[in-house]
Amino acid sequence: MLKKLTLIFSALMLSASMMADPIDVERAKVLAAQFMPTAGSQPQMVKRAVRQSTSGRRLAPAYKTAAPYYIFSRGENQGFVIVSGDDALPEVLGYTETGDFDEDNMSPFLQWYLSHYGRMIEDAQEKQLPRRAPEVTAEERVDIAPLVTTHWDQGWPYNNLCPDLKNGNGKALTGCVATATAQVLYYWHKDLTNVTLAATSSYVAGDEAKETRAFPAGTQIKWDLMRAKYGTEPEEYRTAIATLMAVVGGGAGLTYGSSTGGYPRNCINVFKNIFGMNGGAQKYKDSGGSDNFSDEIWATMLYNDLLNKSPILYAGCMEYKDDKGEVKTEGHAVVVDGYQAKTGFFHFNMGWSGQSDGYFTVARHQSPSWGFNDSYQEAVLGVSPRKPNLKAEFVIRPKVYVNRMNTFTIEVVNNGTLDYSGFYLFANTTGNKPGTLAEAKDKDLETVVSNDGTAVRLKLQAKPATASKWYYFVTDKNLNVLAQYEVNTETPPNDLWLNQLTLWGSEDKETHNGENYQVVYNNRTTVEVEIENRSSVGFEGSPRMAIYESTDDGKTFNYIGYKYNKVTINPKGTGRVEISVTSTSNCPISEGNLYYAELLDTIPSLHTDDVLHKPSAEAAKVHFVLRGGDLDAVDFVDGCLKLKGKWDASKFLTITKKTAYKGATSFDLTEVTNIGYIPLLASNPNALYYVSSDSEATGQNIIKDGACLQLVLRPGYDFVPKADFLAAHATMTIDMPACRWGLITVPCRLNFPNGIFAREIESHTSSGINNRTKDVRVLEEGHTYLIMTSSTKRQTLQSSLATVMLKVPATPVANTDPAVVGTYVATQTPQGAMLPNDADPQYFTPVDEGTPVEAFRGYFLASNVTNEFRAYSSIAADPSFLNLAYAIQAAYQAIDEHQDYANSDSTRALYAEIDSAEIIFTQRPTAMQEVRTRLKQLENKTQSYLASAPNPYELIDYTSMILNPSFESGTNGWTTEGVVKKNSDLTMKSVGSEGTAFLYNCKADSTSSPLSQVVKDLPKGYYRLTAMLGSTEGHDITLYAGDSTVTVKASPLGVHYLVEARIDDIFVESGQLEIGVRPGFFYKADDFRLTLTARPASALPEDVNRDGAVDTQDVLKIYEYIQNSTAPATSPAEDVNSDRAVDTQDVLKVYEYIQTH
Repeated sequence: MLKKLTLIFSALMLSASMMADPIDVERAKVLAAQFMPTAGSQPQMVKRAVRQSTSGRRLAPAYKTAAPYYIFSRGENQGFVIVSGDDALPEVLGYTETGDFDEDNMSPFLQWYLSHYGRMIEDAQEKQLPRRAPEVTAEERVDIAPLVTTHWDQGWPYNNLCPDLKNGNGKALTGCVATATAQVLYYWHKDLTNVTLAATSSYVAGDEAKETRAFPAGTQIKWDLMRAKYGTEPEEYRTAIATLMAVVGGGAGLTYGSSTGGYPRNCINVFKNIFGMNGGAQKYKDSGGSDNFSDEIWATMLYNDLLNKSPILYAGCMEYKDDKGEVKTEGHAVVVDGYQAKTGFFHFNMGWSGQSDGYFTVARHQSPSWGFNDSYQEAVLGVSPRKPNLKAEFVIRPKVYVNRMNTFTIEVVNNGTLDYSGFYLFANTTGNKPGTLAEAKDKDLETVVSNDGTAVRLKLQAKPATASKWYYFVTDKNLNVLAQYEVNTETPPNDLWLNQLTLWGSEDKETHNGENYQVVYNNRTTVEVEIENRSSVGFEGSPRMAIYESTDDGKTFNYIGYKYNKVTINPKGTGRVEISVTSTSNCPISEGNLYYAELLDTIPSLHTDDVLHKPSAEAAKVHFVLRGGDLDAVDFVDGCLKLKGKWDASKFLTITKKTAYKGATSFDLTEVTNIGYIPLLASNPNALYYVSSDSEATGQNIIKDGACLQLVLRPGYDFVPKADFLAAHATMTIDMPACRWGLITVPCRLNFPNGIFAREIESHTSSGINNRTKDVRVLEEGHTYLIMTSSTKRQTLQSSLATVMLKVPATPVANTDPAVVGTYVATQTPQGAMLPNDADPQYFTPVDEGTPVEAFRGYFLASNVTNEFRAYSSIAADPSFLNLAYAIQAAYQAIDEHQDYANSDSTRALYAEIDSAEIIFTQRPTAMQEVRTRLKQLENKTQSYLASAPNPYELIDYTSMILNPSFESGTNGWTTEGVVKKNSDLTMKSVGSEGTAFLYNCKADSTSSPLSQVVKDLPKGYYRLTAMLGSTEGHDITLYAGDSTVTVKASPLGVHYLVEARIDDIFVESGQLEIGVRPGFFYKADDFRLTLTARPASALPEDVNRDGAVDTQDVLKIYEYIQNSTAPATSPAEDVNSDRAVDTQDVLKVYEYIQTH
């Protein structure tokens, strides 16, 4: 391991503008010592370079005896260091970490590199260039470990398919260009096809070699048989790499011979046309052309490509005159695949069996007037796959409702080279594939799908606008279609209920013709509507209010128009919408007249009118009269906005939105009269409202005479009381993710429910808070606590029901450990502060100065703690409670996603199990066995619940019901005469097999025996069976499941490759399914997968009697329940629409299913 590098600047160094000095042996040794693998060890010089011919050079005498460069050993088989002979160029040119300097086995590129820099050093000395400024690398750069894992070469077996040499001395070498290009291709091989996409031609290039071999389009490239380094592999493995090398060489038009040559720019064709990649762009440095980049820009270009995890095809070329005066051109190609931030060196893979691989500079002298243009460097940047190796499937295929936002669940598996993010959902009625990303209905740019093959689920949404067949596509960011789903849209079910109407007016009332009218001191008003959606489908629509006017003191009313606004309500959720009532040409209103607004019975959508149920006709009306208003702001000091005049909520909100009052955290309304309802301020729901002693204002966070009846707060918004006050009742949401520690600062004494746990940090040591915390059951006013919720369902802290008023300090109080700093307002961390991260396990980690901290959160700041420390206190117990929290969250999620398909008893049983687990989570028993027992019980109960209530629209993996599906336990569970082989045996290797083993079924005559297993305890439904199968090219293999079969051809790539066989729509009625492979020619088998794709109607809520059919018998069962049951509906099967009532709406839902299916 390289020791930490530091730049040494000698006190004898002169200004960089002054003349450079040669570097003698002693100084070179000091420089090399910085790169020794262990501190204190001394480098040994193994080469002192000899100057090239000085004929015609104007060198000062002091330079003629100096070496152009020095090479020092870092120890046996630990690499070497190259030190410059003059500080006009970088003092250290590079180093390697393995091997020894062997001049007789040096890679061609290193030979070129040393010659190139040697000539530059001599040229710089001749021109008396100034000393090079010290290397300064960008601070934000990070180390990038070498990306390429192969250590390939140019000779055997890589050149086995290269043309023969005419002199009969074997094969031409592959050439450095082909070897470097092949290594870049192999790095990306998981994302590339197994066949070439374009042909290479046969040609003769050069005098030494015979004609090259032509490779047609479709030539097999067997990536999976290629090895990182070659030795005694079987012949087919050697042929695989030789084929790749020959295809690359032919595609690049290399000149073959004992020293094969070519141009890296020609490899853009290889990347792009032969292998279907983004071919990259060629860039030059020091070429004298228009793209003659500076050292800094060049290094940045290389670094950015590597940061994107893209290795670079790199080359250097030099023109020089030999001793005879003839101009010679010499160049070599390598792969640049890593970076070292401290030195600014790039890692070179030399393509020479690993020999000389190491870190080297790509810099030279910064002087733009140098004029040393007889050498240049070039790079092919931006090489990447066009189509990452991603697989996706719509795993939850719900009913799709017109004019509703529908959620689709897509499972993605990444078998490519790199982790991937960037997924898009498209929808159309034509079935045409997406054309541009701008057409996407939804996207997920945040989720990162690891390249380890782990399935990840995404949720994307779309809203079809017509009642017809729609086609849905999921693509990557290059518009490659990953999954497709087509479905007919349906009319959404309707179950909307009016909960409440609130008029934004004053508390004043006027009576006209026996009716009370609320006074609005404005020329406009707002009606706030609260609607409950009892349906399992989300709702989007625009409730309408009809406006009626009276000009005869309330005796008669005339309809003058309607007002509306859009609202979105989640399934089984509640939504609020504010409908503004203003004077417009199609609905004129004016001061002095009487009005009433009535919420209409239907909410129109594109295809239907949704019925809105009302408690009563009067509950859907508000009466009001408009009078002149005078509300206005009179002062704004320290975030408190003072207002004066007659109250009007609409006018109040208009004033608060003015730029001058942005950031107001409290409102002095003591000189405002007739205050009625105070609406929630969206910009700061924690704002406080100070009213006069005689005010009858309604709402939350209202302070009268130093006391607040209802205090409702949440993190993320500033809370700035003018002074301490009292509260009768307080509620605070914590807005925290489940199963993660966080800091919360509470303004008053609050309790938390079972399912939440809190600790007070009492002290700390230099290593953290382990065993330095105290579990608490009550959170005291002004203090900051470490808190965790076990689920997203448990987010609320509340005061107790005691009659004692709660103290609310105006600012946070000092915590027991002063290192814990709480805040009521949004702030930023000072230098040295720490916050909990999101890792697992969690740590308090140092953060940058100025990191945002939300209101009601906090941070940790202690001068004696500089390293990260674990966020939990008990290493022995906390992980067990965290696992319990994960199980609680999973159980709630199971109910959310499956309660529509479960019976009420099983749902109640799971809720009861969750309650017991939450008690354990919060009360923290000391006996860990009790925690583990409760965890296991909850996990088992959740699994049983899911099994009893499968989502009828979800694809569910039932592979676990197959005994030993991948043969990792031999042939256990299977009836077969075959044997299990290991993939580690190269002669038997099976590409496409996920595990370490596979079944090999072959008799002496190359035929096979059957393979079978009876899978039991399967739910009734339709299944999909897949398996990976292989045989000799040209032969068939037959997979069967019950009476269904599918026959597939063996892979054209040969016996080492498996192909997927798939059978769909396998109906299982009895709970058992026999699966296997029919006898025939020899075969390999692995990775059986069984997926439940559809269920009979008995899994649907409309199938009330659970007989597997939705028909009039289900309607009769509902009528029977209505006639015979007097108990309330607590989710019986007859409550089809889950509205807690069994009535004609349930009958209509069954009829709707019958009509649409």
